[in-house]
Amino acid sequence: MLALYTSRTIRVTDKLVKGIMMATAAVFLVYMVDMLMNMFGARVPFIHQSGLLGIGISLVIVGIAASICS
Repeated sequence: MLALYTSRTIRVTDKLVKGIMMATAAVFLVYMVDMLMNMFGARVPFIHQSGLLGIGISLVIVGIAASICS
């Protein structure tokens, strides 16, 4: 992400900051719902699984986290 920022491939605008904040809030909300559902014996599907979809979701979340830190 740092390379994308320094090479000006991604320009930091108000819309980008707002989008990253909303994506972070959405990830937070999904994990809070998962914790609440886990108290009653249910889970949000695909978040903690090792299949292609679970790995893809994890990579998206890592991308969001990396964009926040840069």
